Amino acid sequence: MNRLQRSHQPTVSSVLDRISNTLRGIKRQYSANTLEPEAAHRQVDEVIRNLTRLEGSDSLPDADLKRAIRSVIEFKENLPHHKETSEEPELNRYGQTIPNQYGKGRNQLDIDMTKFQQLLQLGFTVKQIAEDGLLGGVIHVNTLYRKLKENNIQIRSSFSNMPDDELQGLISDYNRDHPNAGALEVQAYLKTKGVNVQRQRCRDILGRVDSLGTATRWSCTIQRRQYSVPTANSVWHIDTHHSLIRWGIIVHGGIDGHSRLIPFLRASTFNTSKAAACFFVQGVKNYGVPSRIRADHGTEYADTGRFMISVNGEGRGSFMTGPSVHNQRIERLWRDIFIKVLDVFYKLFCLMEEQNILITTNSIHRWVLQYVFVPRIDFALREWMNTHNNHKVRTEGNKTPNMMWFKSLLLGNPEKNTSIRNIENPPNERVDEVIQTLNLELNGTIFLKPRDNCPLTEDEFMELRNTIDITKYSVSHGLDVFRDVMLHVMSKQT
Repeated sequence: MNRLQRSHQPTVSSVLDRISNTLRGIKRQYSANTLEPEAAHRQVDEVIRNLTRLEGSDSLPDADLKRAIRSVIEFKENLPHHKETSEEPELNRYGQTIPNQYGKGRNQLDIDMTKFQQLLQLGFTVKQIAEDGLLGGVIHVNTLYRKLKENNIQIRSSFSNMPDDELQGLISDYNRDHPNAGALEVQAYLKTKGVNVQRQRCRDILGRVDSLGTATRWSCTIQRRQYSVPTANSVWHIDTHHSLIRWGIIVHGGIDGHSRLIPFLRASTFNTSKAAACFFVQGVKNYGVPSRIRADHGTEYADTGRFMISVNGEGRGSFMTGPSVHNQRIERLWRDIFIKVLDVFYKLFCLMEEQNILITTNSIHRWVLQYVFVPRIDFALREWMNTHNNHKVRTEGNKTPNMMWFKSLLLGNPEKNTSIRNIENPPNERVDEVIQTLNLELNGTIFLKPRDNCPLTEDEFMELRNTIDITKYSVSHGLDVFRDVMLHVMSKQT
């Protein structure tokens, strides 16, 4: 496997350890009478599936593998069956009506078809929209299907008929750049590219492209701690990530605590208050002003804190600071971002230093590195952000962060929640006043520029820009572009 392709590479033994821990956990729950049969059966199915993926591994003889699979199957057969529950929730029935167009019978329901179509485009099913009351109250699902038929709206999204070899090429390319991404993330990435494929088809192809990786990714999943805030935009967790700080590159990001939606994620060479506030306000422009934000202690959030207090008011916790252990959502996000986006660049830069292609003490080398790679990293982060916001979260009923964010805003109460009120009645004038008062620069590209002085004259720099496209596709993740730019720059030095 290419040395740049996978970090923290788990081993076959880590898969076996995970299997052992899973089965022990099920036994403990059974002994304590706290076992959820449905979840237990699902976990054992995962164990069997990942044991099967280890076939052909040099670290585990086939005979031992077959014995292990048989014993797990026997273990599953002894598990209790699923439980049935029949609790009926109290329903908030849809009540908006219009007179029956035929003059007889009950009034017809007045359905907002624009909102209905918007929910469908976000990925909600007709059943979810009807039963969750996303249009303002619970509606019988057949009523919504009838409304679709009356308005000649087709909702059954057709899956792509792209040939397997072509689809495998797309998935293989994404796996090369994001070697630790799972099937749901790959499926979400394909959706952002307009390719809608079945989840199982995506899993099957990813399993062929990276079978060992599929099993080892499963072995590294973690048990999440319970986290709860009332609505979307109640709390944004913001932070900076410094895994590439050795090369003068910082990542600014934020995540909505309720929905896991990422409102902004940018690479930069500046770890300043102005840069942090600029990227934060970009997120505000797209998703509204959150009720509160939480950040670590640090001077880089001074302007962001002033913005929040000026817009939402003092004495209500608009800007909360504290140790990173209280910034759970963003700290968990950084792990995903490093593994799935930044790790490739981290290993590439280390390799460049080992081979003396890059000398970090040389200001020209640093300038070229940041000139070439910061825009590439920034693009990779924004692309991954879109993928993340559209990926299905298993523990949330397979809803995407976009769906959870939008649903929360639909069902929230603007009288009780500042987060909802700031969406329904956005404080645009206050926001613009604060931006002007703090002298914030909203053109984020200025924070992507190299920090070292440009070693070229203005005319030479324009020649470089016109000669070499630093954003072009590169199978070496930009190493070839770095070499070309370095040769061009060094040729101008006297």
